[in-house]
Amino acid sequence: MVIILDMGYIFAKNKMEHYDIIIIGAGIAGTGLAYNLSQECPDKSVLVIDKEGVGANAAYGYRNTDKDTVRKYGLKYSHVFDGIKVGTYDKTYITIKRKFYFMDYKKTCKNFINKSKAHLNRETALNITAKILITSKKKYSFDYLVDASGHSLFSRKKLNKKLPYRYWIGKTRIIKSKIKLKNYYHHQFSDGEYLEDLYPLDGKILQGDWQYSKRLDFNSIIVPKKTLCRNLIKNPKIEKTFNVAIPCAHIPPLITKNIVCLGDSFGNAYTSSACGIKPIIESSALLTKAIEENDLGLFQKKWEARFLNNYNKFLASRMDRYHNNKLIKAIKNYPKVTDVIRIMSKYPESFLSIFDNEDYFEMPEEIKQKFPFHQKLFLAINWALIKLDYRLNRN
Repeated sequence: MVIILDMGYIFAKNKMEHYDIIIIGAGIAGTGLAYNLSQECPDKSVLVIDKEGVGANAAYGYRNTDKDTVRKYGLKYSHVFDGIKVGTYDKTYITIKRKFYFMDYKKTCKNFINKSKAHLNRETALNITAKILITSKKKYSFDYLVDASGHSLFSRKKLNKKLPYRYWIGKTRIIKSKIKLKNYYHHQFSDGEYLEDLYPLDGKILQGDWQYSKRLDFNSIIVPKKTLCRNLIKNPKIEKTFNVAIPCAHIPPLITKNIVCLGDSFGNAYTSSACGIKPIIESSALLTKAIEENDLGLFQKKWEARFLNNYNKFLASRMDRYHNNKLIKAIKNYPKVTDVIRIMSKYPESFLSIFDNEDYFEMPEEIKQKFPFHQKLFLAINWALIKLDYRLNRN
């Protein structure tokens, strides 16, 4: 029976187009991988497919990153911010001076594709069987398939694998505005796992209401009465709106035989959006090295060594398993997000460690003392559950 299946595969391979690597998705993850493969594995044949085309899905059409990533990959940027301001509701408490590079998402993805040797086809992935991908136009055979399909989670759904259980869901908009702000972008937090981000550019402001949520339900976003946007712009003239979903709970397995998930299809996004595209680009470089060595297991080992501990701690701190619990609400003097941000304003290095993807910053003792024993216990339980879940589902 095995011989028959193998012969069937060989026959199919000879009858259809074959690629060493097929990438589903032409966002930062997919195009970044195509670029890295062309640099490190120039003899490999690569096909990228996307139903929407290159770089079609991104909040506002822009993404941010740091100077090192821009220099390493020769990225073109649209704007450079002098730093980030962090606050709660409509007040700002922390100013961090660090250059952040704002890039046109679609142009960045096209730049990666143009510098690569990959073939690009606009078509829809429909199904995968053995080493064959079925699309809306034809069938392909492959040695490796990389799912960079984002929150559509193509291979995870087709293979009946677990899906991410936490998302950043956002209602974002481009607002026409002549309001002059300093050259900083803003992250404004509130209780209830809400985040507002705001990017001032010439003649417009990019603004988003984000909720950390269990569900892909954009109507579940609870916007506070006080936000920075409402404080600055009384009658906003909205040019465009977008609904954006970012999975940010990594769910193994990362690899299923010769199929591997990359980027949002694995939940490869920090719960802090300030990291921008850097973790995804770094992950694509790790996958490239594994493909070069013909060992996908190497990618999993390298990814876990580089990211897993940080991801687990971020998730534990963000998990809303207990945030709306009646027990929490009953605890007197439970610290609010404003209390925490005010104290954190004394320790801006904690935010810089997040931006640089360094080990999760150890909270200052002053903040630890603000939290009751119950909250520390909940964090410890969350972290233990996340690590256990990963181990149980890891291939």
